[in-house]
Amino acid sequence: MSSNDFEAWARDPKRAGTLPYAVFEPKHPHNGVGAALTVRACLYFRGGYTSDKRLAIATAFNTYLKVAQQAVGDDAQPIRWLWFNGKPALSLAKAPSLDTLAKQVGADEGFDAIYLGGETEREASFCEFMTFCLEKFQADLGTRGFDVLVFTLPVPFVRVNPEKFAALFEGIAGLLNAAHGHAGLAVNLSPAGRPENESGEYFMAQQLGPGLDVGDPMAMKVRKLTGKLKTVDWLTLIDGQMLEHVGGLQTLRSELPKDWFRIEPCGQGLLIRAGVAPEAGTPQGDGQPIAPPAAYVVLNAALRSVLADSVSSLQRGTVNGDAPVYNTLPSSDAWLRRFDIKPDDLLRAKAAVLKTPKLSDA
Repeated sequence: MSSNDFEAWARDPKRAGTLPYAVFEPKHPHNGVGAALTVRACLYFRGGYTSDKRLAIATAFNTYLKVAQQAVGDDAQPIRWLWFNGKPALSLAKAPSLDTLAKQVGADEGFDAIYLGGETEREASFCEFMTFCLEKFQADLGTRGFDVLVFTLPVPFVRVNPEKFAALFEGIAGLLNAAHGHAGLAVNLSPAGRPENESGEYFMAQQLGPGLDVGDPMAMKVRKLTGKLKTVDWLTLIDGQMLEHVGGLQTLRSELPKDWFRIEPCGQGLLIRAGVAPEAGTPQGDGQPIAPPAAYVVLNAALRSVLADSVSSLQRGTVNGDAPVYNTLPSSDAWLRRFDIKPDDLLRAKAAVLKTPKLSDA
């Protein structure tokens, strides 16, 4: 894509928060939206092959759709397409309901749905709802990791209505009896072209700050994290085992001041909310890296013993692409440790949290 085309895209207010398809990959076409900035929830659970859990997923989607409609307004359509179990995408009007699919699809078949709202079925969008559920025979092996549910909403809506997003996260986590998960700023990529759009995700992360999540939440290396979290986030769900590893509820409460952090029962453990709304970071001036959100740094320290040290590479990128991505073990591990700081800096981060808006005032 030429610099003039990119500048024209960036100046278009209707394109705010998006990047063109494969914008940094000259060997790919640039038609449509390849990346979209969102607030994303990722929930990890088991039993996605059972009819009860699949019906719970359908209930979750119906609940999500009501909130997504509020997010885009009555005159817009938040979801337009469904990809299901690798079959060609169908328009929502022609697709069977998720309730119907939950009853029709067998336990030894996958239950992989991608709902999105792009102008075409290959474009990224602000509103997406996705599931990945292992077949029963795969789940019975016990080595294939968790099932996953992901949903996203536009950033402006969540900034104005953070309680609605948090309530949606908590409600769906309860429906699924989720073991762990997290939610915060992230980038939706084209479902038909993740590798060629990962450089756009990388670019947004560099521009906005370390509070932006990176990588595919459905990747096996992430799904196979048992007893460990990939990252802390605005909303972080931990299970009972993780709670024990970090010293228990009283230890958490002593590290996380209640006016700035909320801790509530949820899923198989506790939901921790770090701040009023999701954040990417704090600009430090010309030539200085963007500082991570202070609340995330403090939460990272409190949960450090249950955070993963490595998940292999976070991104793949294209085979012949020159644009930077997190496609090496050192760069990916460094990203996982982006909130780690020295004890003296942790004290300064705790002081910085006290200068941010209180949850009790939200």
